[in-house]
Amino acid sequence: MKQKTFKNIRTVCIIALALCGIWALVMLGHFLTMSLASKNDFFAKMTGLPIMDWGTHTTAKIVYFIIYVITTLVMIWLCVKILCNILKGIKEGVVFPKSNVKPFYWLALADFIYMAVNRNSTFLLYDAYSICFNHDNFTTPFIILIIAMMYKIASQAVEENNLTI
Repeated sequence: MKQKTFKNIRTVCIIALALCGIWALVMLGHFLTMSLASKNDFFAKMTGLPIMDWGTHTTAKIVYFIIYVITTLVMIWLCVKILCNILKGIKEGVVFPKSNVKPFYWLALADFIYMAVNRNSTFLLYDAYSICFNHDNFTTPFIILIIAMMYKIASQAVEENNLTI
């Protein structure tokens, strides 16, 4: 593969890593606002971010909040891991490193859990008693799962191609 192609892939990975860092910082601010701010907080009113009302269903809200934080951090970590594996693979001359297959599958699972929790946040945030499962809960995880399968096939094809030469 041409050196220019590797350079372009490297540039895109570095930009994506920077975006992951921004994503992490934004989510940190979101978590802090969600958990510490009050309904009368100026920042919360200005941004329109959801605020936890810790008064009722406290245990369920704590569990929701922990799952929400963990799945978000796991997704960020998996994205960073995938990008770093791609950068390592480029150094070795491999476009589709096989080490990215499992992180893609884990990313699909983490995104499914995240979407299920995130789509039902009104249940815990505002004491609304409705649980929502619709196509939104399955679309992104399904797309990530398909990408994982395609990535696995591509990494196997590259490996076979390298063995035949």
